[in-house]
Amino acid sequence: MKILVKDSMATPLAVLGGVVMFAKLQDYHWWLIGSWRGALWVVALAGVFILLTSFKEVISFDSGAGMIEAAWWLLTATVVLGGLTTVTTKLEFVSASVCIAVGYLLQMTRHFWRFEKLQHAHYGHAS
Repeated sequence: MKILVKDSMATPLAVLGGVVMFAKLQDYHWWLIGSWRGALWVVALAGVFILLTSFKEVISFDSGAGMIEAAWWLLTATVVLGGLTTVTTKLEFVSASVCIAVGYLLQMTRHFWRFEKLQHAHYGHAS
């Protein structure tokens, strides 16, 4: 698998989201994640930057996978905004974190699938 620049930018953000989720669920009280809402803000910002690394591809709707990913990010935005505009609970924080993680995995899968497809496309059939 070829690692793209955008993948190398999105992966540390996903790791940051995972660390924040783990720390909050283990009752760490770091400065930004002292409350469920604060932790959700940190994870949400990481999710926004993950999405921005491939935003142009997501909104181009060039494939079925791209449309599925766009629909997933729309659902994720709804869950995150719902959690930020109400009293944020543990359930809303975990739901939003999982949605962002799945969005990241969809993005990486699409990049891997596209790269594999492009890599094998240049081989012609033997006559």
